[in-house]
Order: sequence, then structure tokens, then C-alpha cells
Amino acid sequence: RRRIRIVRVGRNTQHAKDIGRAAVAMPVAKSYAFVNNRGGTGKSLCLYQLATAYAHAHPEKQVLIVDCSTQGDVSEYVLGGTQEPLKDEPKATTAGSQVMKTIPPSKTAAGLFAALLKADPSNMDISRRFSNLFHAPSLPNVKDHIIKVTDYCQKEQKMPENLWLATGGSGLAVGAVNAPTIAQEPTETTKELAGLVQTKSWSQAGQLLATAMESLPEDWVAFYDTDAEISERGASQVPLRAAKSLVLLLSENWRDYLRIYNDPVNALFPVLTYFNTKYEVAKVDMILFNRVGKLNQNPIMLHGTTQGRDAELPFSPVKVVQKNMGEIVDHMYGYCWQNMDSNFRLLFKDAQNINNEGEFSHRYVCSFYHFPEVAKEISVLKGTPFVAMEAKMKYKLSDGKQEVGPVTEETLRTICDTIDSVVRRL
Repeated sequence: RRRIRIVRVGRNTQHAKDIGRAAVAMPVAKSYAFVNNRGGTGKSLCLYQLATAYAHAHPEKQVLIVDCSTQGDVSEYVLGGTQEPLKDEPKATTAGSQVMKTIPPSKTAAGLFAALLKADPSNMDISRRFSNLFHAPSLPNVKDHIIKVTDYCQKEQKMPENLWLATGGSGLAVGAVNAPTIAQEPTETTKELAGLVQTKSWSQAGQLLATAMESLPEDWVAFYDTDAEISERGASQVPLRAAKSLVLLLSENWRDYLRIYNDPVNALFPVLTYFNTKYEVAKVDMILFNRVGKLNQNPIMLHGTTQGRDAELPFSPVKVVQKNMGEIVDHMYGYCWQNMDSNFRLLFKDAQNINNEGEFSHRYVCSFYHFPEVAKEISVLKGTPFVAMEAKMKYKLSDGKQEVGPVTEETLRTICDTIDSVVRRL
């Protein structure tokens, strides 16, 4: 039976005739970009753990990681980890980066962005633009430019079958600012992307990606990694427009926290405010305190009160750390909501519903404690996420001699419970 499928492309409508059962496009309900203007806050590692945990917890959904970082850390974790390469060729420094080199350039974040920008009418010649007056332009199928992770990773990593990836790395290093990150001759895809990218094209790629994602026939959730230097690394501007939500990574360090307002080069909130004057950027949906010093595993309210609304932490931080966290949260509410000069509250989701520090804390704040080093070593070196890790097991590295582990059942259960407390908020 012949059916008609209607695909939304911007304000235009494309009619696609499909034979048999038509696939129904489903809006992307959730998409998250992990941000902070300082390197080393754990954006990539937290995204890696949360995206894989989310995929495990929701097998009915398709989970996509779009690695918009020129470092490509999350891609490296997912595709084999940071242990030594498993083969002699291609030449690489880690197992994960070696697998990245085997992926066709068209199936990377650079290839995806280039394909989207090529389909943008503003990048077409006059004859193609004239043709599009009568036929709505079609955007590329996102699935043609991403990989299914289980097709490339090691079986022992136990990656979920519903996890997909658009790899990042040096292929995204386009422009003079990014030049130092290119260690070799740029690929043809990178050269093509450089030719397509203009001053406004990075944000345009984000808008096109958001539109293309809406045309996918399954229920998708997307996670975007970014570089710290959002204003300088163009590819990291794509998630600001493609994602619907921002996950802001913080530590309990006051100096690091204040840099989101006052960094001399790349203060995050002023940068987001600037871009928000050009187009609608994704809004802060979660503040994730990472590497928090833990006292014990007893759940506690951040401000130590049982009355009123507040952030409930799945563990008890060290007292001085808890104090710092509470003061940072209160300061952020005061500075963003009560400082009319900055008006940074416009960068937050549901800002109109927040009336005090307690409501702010309850709505936005989550936390990860400082996970044990042995567990992190296994996860990063072997590319095995916490949710797929086995307790009491020693993991052999690629040389077949060195081992890492084991992790006790109690430790692993505590880690996974903490991650699950955040996954439930996504």
C-alpha cells in the first residue's frame, strides 16, 4: 500500500513517497550540551558516563553522542579507551583514537556538519536556489553520517546497542584559532568544512542539525560534547543551537566558579548572552557539581535543612565542600536573578518559576562525588562505562600483561546509584 510521509524542513514541507509502512518522524524530546569555559572540569567523562547509562536505562530510545570537541575525548572513550592501540595499524596513540582513524570521514561530526551546510540554501549556487523555489530542499539523513557504536567498539566494552556516535577530534579544527590542534594534513572533509564555514555558519549548522534530527523516524536523545573555548572553537557553537538544554559542569572551587562570569578571554555566561542576542541558545537545565569530596553515602539536603525546597544530594559531601557548594548556588541565584545589569537568568530554563535560593537549588543542582581512581582507570583505559563494569574483575590492558581493578560490589553499586540519580533527572 502506498503511503505519503511528510518531513518538516524548516518552514517548508517535503513529500516523500514510501512503499509499505511509512516511518513516522518523532520530535527529539531531549538533547543536552555539556559546557564550561574551563578545561578539566570533566565534561567529556561525565557525558560518557551519563550517555551510556541513559542508553542502558532506556533501550527503547536511540541515544546519539555528537562530539563537537576538537580533542575528541568522548569519542576515544567510547571506541576503545585510552589504553595502548590494539593493532599495529593505523598508527595512533590509544586504542580509541586508532578506531577513530578507521571511520569514514563522512561519518564524523565534521562530515555531518559539512553535509548539512552543503544542503543549506544560502550555500547553493543560483540555479539550485531557483530550483528550490518549487521543490523544498531536503536535509541529509543524520544516520548516514553517524556510526552505531557496537559496529566499531570492542565487544568487551559492553556498549548498548542503541548508542550512536558522530566522532569529534582534529577534523573539526577549522580556522586559524584551531590550527594548533591539527597534528597532520587535514582530511578532504575538513577542508570542505573549512570552505563552507563562514562567520555565521557554525550556528547555522546547529539549526540545520536540530531540524534534521526532528526528521528521524525513531525516538532520539542527543548528548553534545564541547570544548572549553566556545567563542574560539567554532564547532562547539553548534550545540548551542542544536541542543535544547545545557548541563553546566562546576566544581566547589570558588575561583573556577567565578570564571563563568569574569574570565578575561572566554567567560561562559557573557558568551552565551552574546550568542543569545543572535539566535536562541540552549538553556541551562542542570548544574552538575563534579568530583565532590564525599564524607559518606547518606543522602542529604544541600543546605542542611529538611524544610522547604532544596537540592537533595545522593551522598553527604565533606562539610567544608558542602558549605562551598551551598554558597556558590546561593551566589549564582543572587547574581543571575537579582543583578538586573547582567540578566543572566534568561540563560536558565524555567527561570520564571524560580523565586528563591531553595527553589533554584531544587530545580537545577545535581552532583557526582569524586569517583574512586581504580574505577575511573578501568572506565577510561578500557572504554567500559561504569554501568557495564563488573565487580571483582581484573581487566587486562591491550598488552595482555598489565591489569587494572578490581572494584568491589559495594563501590560499583554506589557509583551506579549516584549516576542513576542524575540520569533520572535527564
